[in-house]
Amino acid sequence: MRTTRSGTAGEASDGRCVSLPLPVRICLVYDCLFPYTVGGAERWYRNLAERLAAEGHEVTFLTRRQWDRGTKVDVPGVRVVALEPRISLYTDDGRRRIDQALVFGAGCLGHFARHGGDYDVVHTASFPYFSLLAAGVARRLHGFRLLVDWHELWTLAYWQSYVGGVAGRIGWLVQRLCMRVPQRALLWPAPSRPSLRNGTRDCPRPTDPASNTLWW
Repeated sequence: MRTTRSGTAGEASDGRCVSLPLPVRICLVYDCLFPYTVGGAERWYRNLAERLAAEGHEVTFLTRRQWDRGTKVDVPGVRVVALEPRISLYTDDGRRRIDQALVFGAGCLGHFARHGGDYDVVHTASFPYFSLLAAGVARRLHGFRLLVDWHELWTLAYWQSYVGGVAGRIGWLVQRLCMRVPQRALLWPAPSRPSLRNGTRDCPRPTDPASNTLWW
């Protein structure tokens, strides 16, 4: 059980998730921000950030820069931190770039090393993995609660079909390493639930962004 500036954050004796008192200092981590990058997860995380800010939480959105320098990025009530440099997400053949994931992860590690004590909760997507590993390392120092959205879980065969044999096995091992990071795992697809073990706990996935406060 950890004491925050506004109260106590803990866990019920039966393992249920419990709420933190208002306001909660939250850092949302995703390498894409709507509408600068368009997709379902991008829309969901932006809506989540705005709803949590509207409820009175102190919300930071940690992402990568997806806009020209000097662009005013306005997410109502949310502090947007954009990591440098700006790197394209995809290769020419449409696959996610590995160097972008590594650079974003390194940027997250630097941010959390400097500012991790500013947050009560870090809520991140599992993908692109290195940002989750960065949060896992920084959590040991700063003690924030770590929530992770697992939108999907790739098999070894799928990894190898996506990036090739050797790279695919490395990607699969990195994914398994992420599963071992102590976290509150929020699982989107029910079939993935039995596969997430090794240090994670899981809660039912909230259907309304504002209801995430119930799991903190």
